[in-house]
Amino acid sequence: MSRITILLIVGLLSFYCSAIENNIKTGTARLSVIINHADSVNIDNAVVWVDTAPVFVDAYDNLTFKLEGHGNVFSGEVPLEQLQEVVGIRFECDSKGFGYMAILYQDTPVELTFTIGHDYIFTEDRSSDPYALSKEDWRRLNTIFLRFTSLENTVVVPAEMYDSWERVRDFEKTVQFPEMMKYALEGEELPDNTPEWFVNSLKTIYAARNTIPYTAIAARLNGITVEEPPMESYSFLDNLDYSTSLLMRLPYNGMKSFIYALLRFPEGGFGKIGEEPVAQWQARAKEKMLTAVSNPSQLLLDLLAAMSYVEQIDIHRQPLSATQISNVLTGFSGNDLDKIIIGKNAKLMASGAKKSNVLDLSAVSFNLKRYIDKMYKGKPVIVDLWNTWCSPCLDAIAKTEILRKELPESDIVFLYISDESSDFDEWERRTADMDGVNLRICKEDSETLGAEYGLIAFPSYLIFNRSHELVQAQTGFPGVAEYKKWVEKIIGIGS
Repeated sequence: MSRITILLIVGLLSFYCSAIENNIKTGTARLSVIINHADSVNIDNAVVWVDTAPVFVDAYDNLTFKLEGHGNVFSGEVPLEQLQEVVGIRFECDSKGFGYMAILYQDTPVELTFTIGHDYIFTEDRSSDPYALSKEDWRRLNTIFLRFTSLENTVVVPAEMYDSWERVRDFEKTVQFPEMMKYALEGEELPDNTPEWFVNSLKTIYAARNTIPYTAIAARLNGITVEEPPMESYSFLDNLDYSTSLLMRLPYNGMKSFIYALLRFPEGGFGKIGEEPVAQWQARAKEKMLTAVSNPSQLLLDLLAAMSYVEQIDIHRQPLSATQISNVLTGFSGNDLDKIIIGKNAKLMASGAKKSNVLDLSAVSFNLKRYIDKMYKGKPVIVDLWNTWCSPCLDAIAKTEILRKELPESDIVFLYISDESSDFDEWERRTADMDGVNLRICKEDSETLGAEYGLIAFPSYLIFNRSHELVQAQTGFPGVAEYKKWVEKIIGIGS
């Protein structure tokens, strides 16, 4: 496929797609999943998970919810931050299962019917949404997305081109982006009904990773120090759609990386909003942006201002001042960004009370058995070994925290242990929202712990009864049904 063909595909997609209306509004969507299955297939232990990507999350930093199961019907209210949103749906049963995607709507319930055959193989899908994409369409989009995002550092701008930002931008436009699209589409075809937002989301990923962090990429990939180019050099940004379809994306692709990169990098970034009124800060940001983006939408300006608050709360862990709270409540209209920001601030404030359960022990010697014998005498303990960079760990933690709410009250201790391979700030941010006790230990003690119990990777689990005798040691999440059996065994219920 030629570069010209690729560019034509990207440029002409609007002829095949219709814009999707969307707004940032917090609410819920009703979803029902019906599982039709052969008589030989047992779904007694089946669980259906739904993954959503709130506006200000990183890639693969999604939230997970569990649908209530009644026989072969799984249903529930799924929290959303948009009127309509792409979600991931995962069916699991005794370590078998499959994934799916769908668009949920806050004002219209969606019913999905899946047919599964022998060995839980997904054979057929049906949706109550007349505009729904098929299983094959979602597969194609997901494959293209994964291939595109795997190419972050494959086609690198040659170091010698950095003598001129014009040469760099021309290489990006005529070589780098077309080559990435060519690779992503090789062996796949965009469905005829590909939604407009999909290619736009690929462009935002490219912008966040390849064009916006100009000086950082030159240093990281070529080991050279270059000057920040003028705002006009960021003209690739003018190819993006900044209408409300900007918000639509696959559920494992958060908006945060694009908005945060745009906030920080071009010409030194747009500066922190601090206690400046939202409209005043946005006016300055818009004026600066105009040489690159001919018509920045109010949505884009709102997202940038909101991201500055989110940076302060989520990244720097600094609560909003009274003036900032007032500015947030009066500075956004037509969307619920104010609710999202205030909600994040409230979580940060509440996390202060949990500090005693978040301990960095990386500077001292740590022995697990001595620690639990001293701290949790007579109590059963489940140890979850994880790290912030481990996606399966985060997925398992989300599932187990949901499961724990369904268990009877007990004195069981849930002990989460990470090591120094987890960035401290990221570890502190994530543990602020986690229940249980969180420890961070040194890399050497982590390796010793793994070797002592025969654990080879993350996530791993150690299950101790009330006498702190080891009941189970396992690498890899076993699934919610088996995890529940572990819990029931050490608190003395079930078989």
